[in-house]
Amino acid sequence: MNVIQLYTHSPLRNFTYLIGNADRQYWCIDPFDGQVVADKLHELDARLVGIINTHEHDDHTCGNQALLRLMACSLVAGHPDCGHLIPGFSRALNAGDTIAIDALHQLQVLDTPGHSRGHVCLLLQASGDKKPLAVFSGDILFNAGVGHCRAVGASVEKLYTTLAEQFHILDDSVTVYPGHEYLTNNLEFSLSIDVHNCVAKAWLEKTNGHDWKVSNITTTIGDERLFNPFFRLSSDAIKRSLNIEGATEREVFVALRAKRDKW
Repeated sequence: MNVIQLYTHSPLRNFTYLIGNADRQYWCIDPFDGQVVADKLHELDARLVGIINTHEHDDHTCGNQALLRLMACSLVAGHPDCGHLIPGFSRALNAGDTIAIDALHQLQVLDTPGHSRGHVCLLLQASGDKKPLAVFSGDILFNAGVGHCRAVGASVEKLYTTLAEQFHILDDSVTVYPGHEYLTNNLEFSLSIDVHNCVAKAWLEKTNGHDWKVSNITTTIGDERLFNPFFRLSSDAIKRSLNIEGATEREVFVALRAKRDKW
């Protein structure tokens, strides 16, 4: 099993992913530039099985048509609620569906509302015991942050529920593969409200000046618990910074998202 994280140099700093097996059969998640993805597949002498779009926003689907044409493929999968907005859409993905990668690994579909009309995330699991290994989180969870709730169909309340019920419970070892590279900016926001967070400071030093064209940096759910404020909803320091001491975790999440929108 092979996961390739492509930083696509777009204005929104998108990530595209390829995930494939020893037979060089690959799925593509959220192609931004179809030519770039096709070139990578040709370099690998690989075949495209299909495209998975986490949601309908153009920066996650704009490479669909070119990639389908260049790789002679016709399968595009995504959430049924936004299929009519996804170029080439042909397969609905529902919560609990699985996609086999090889004999040892599969993707499990998570229905993850909050950011858009219809959003899926993909949990990479070991096929046998279903141990979670990584999550392709689209615009729900970023490294050190979460997605916005400004688009049509978005809801901050639903985003909180999605994060609390499906992401906060994941094992510390699960690798996070988000839809965008916002790590440095998100760490700066985290430190603006959690000023004494030494882990966030160390990570910011690590990411400042990093050349994403050369290599990527990944985090785990365990890392997120230490510096992502949207995972630290019981933190007294964060509550004091927001001036909402005594608030519930849901209330802290909503206040954090509102503050991040204006930051």
